[in-house]
Amino acid sequence: MVLNYNSIEQLSSNLGSVKISANIKDSRIGFADILNLVPTLRSTVPFNKYPNAILNVNANVKGSVNDLLINDLKVSGLDQLRVAASGRIRNAMNPDNLYYDLRIAELSSSAKTIFNLVPKNTIPSNISLPSNMSIKGTAKGTTKVVNANLNLYSTLGNAAVIAQIDMRRKNHELYDVKANLQGLQIGKIIQNKDIGQ
Repeated sequence: MVLNYNSIEQLSSNLGSVKISANIKDSRIGFADILNLVPTLRSTVPFNKYPNAILNVNANVKGSVNDLLINDLKVSGLDQLRVAASGRIRNAMNPDNLYYDLRIAELSSSAKTIFNLVPKNTIPSNISLPSNMSIKGTAKGTTKVVNANLNLYSTLGNAAVIAQIDMRRKNHELYDVKANLQGLQIGKIIQNKDIGQ
């Protein structure tokens, strides 16, 4: 793994311009080791929930933090979370200008892991996540424009979704979603007993 930067200050003031080239094969990263080096992370996600986790990582990435080409990324080791993806991410340090073009071979998790990783109250209390789920497909866009072709497999049913969403104009949002639901238990997901499958 190689990082190129002009100064130590750049790592905190302009992280997006730091260049990275990494070819990590069959590596294990212990959160306890990271916390020994940076103990201030102990109260941040995911370290606060998994201080003794050991991530299994395979990665081949290059570019800068703000324009990262992911040739291959595989991560596992936090409960049931598994990630296998490739693609490109631009402006990761500036969410308003975020752009992604991803091929997701696997993004799977348990509901418990998701609740441990996302900020509190991110998922509304009237939503029940499937105990296990997996997503495969492609996603491309920004925080306001999304083009996705995804397949969801879960303990509450399956779905194939092709979606084009444009939320750039307030009150003039455009949604074009085609979904093939296969036994998806929507009533259980939104906690409404009056809605069946």
